[in-house]
Amino acid sequence: MKKTILLVVSIVFLYSGLLTAQTYDQQRLQLQFFNHYGKAYQRGNIGPKLVGSEYMHEEWMPMDIQFRDTSVRFEAVKINLMNSNLEVLLQGEEKVIANYFFKDVTLSEGGKKKQLVPANFFTYNNKALQGFMEVLGDGAVKVLVQHYIFVKEPHAQAHITGGYTTDRLLKSSDNYIYDGEKLTLVKSKNDLKDYYRRRSSVLDKYMKEGNYNIKDSQQLLTLVEKMSGN
Repeated sequence: MKKTILLVVSIVFLYSGLLTAQTYDQQRLQLQFFNHYGKAYQRGNIGPKLVGSEYMHEEWMPMDIQFRDTSVRFEAVKINLMNSNLEVLLQGEEKVIANYFFKDVTLSEGGKKKQLVPANFFTYNNKALQGFMEVLGDGAVKVLVQHYIFVKEPHAQAHITGGYTTDRLLKSSDNYIYDGEKLTLVKSKNDLKDYYRRRSSVLDKYMKEGNYNIKDSQQLLTLVEKMSGN
């Protein structure tokens, strides 16, 4: 009986030690990240004339940040869609990680993993994009969803009609097909038909069979994967 109790106690202490070591190692890696890059800085304000939020999610969320060949997990992160940066709450302080220091960020949402890449890594019509690109698909041709913020100015008669009288930050998203080199914006079926113009008959077949809503990124991905498999 004594041997059994001693064995259980030993296992508990060993398990607690492993948890402590893992927590310590994780914290040490987090601090090394900031100390090594040294570019984290206190976040600023979005400006007094803007109403709304610049964040993808309002709450702090655990995320894995990939930079170079190392992934670092932080328990409290926010995604800033205005400047494509990440904001991290570490040891009671809010810090900003500039987008040029990391490759991507991964979070769990609705039981699924979501991978996001700074949108300014990509260009469309010779202009760098803003916000973050959500990566969908594992094949050579992927669907990228741009999540971004735009500023909506007040209506000219807002002070009379009682509407918003200040600029507002609003969230939006666009779907792109990405072949590894070029982005193709897909807003309508005509955009999709133009992209697959050399295989229009195959596209028409799948469109009739599935009645896809191409504004839905997951349905667009399903269609793109079908087209890629033929």
